Amino acid sequence: MPYVYATILTLCNLLFLVSILFNLPGTWLMLLLAAGMEWWLPGEYLFGWPVLYTVAGLALLGELAEFAFGALGKPVVQHRRK
Repeated sequence: MPYVYATILTLCNLLFLVSILFNLPGTWLMLLLAAGMEWWLPGEYLFGWPVLYTVAGLALLGELAEFAFGALGKPVVQHRRK
């Protein structure tokens, strides 16, 4: 049965990966689905909570980096009065 869960998780994660291209929160949806499966199926050892906490930390670092690079790359608009 773990192979069925892994297949479902893989297919959903591929869908979430494509959703990132459309500026949707695919990374967080992947994490949410993995955490939901870990919580819903306590007898099946899929990931473990330390792994999910680490992935959440990496996702947060990715969001912070995206914000920082977006702020650095955005030109400052100065209005001139004529």
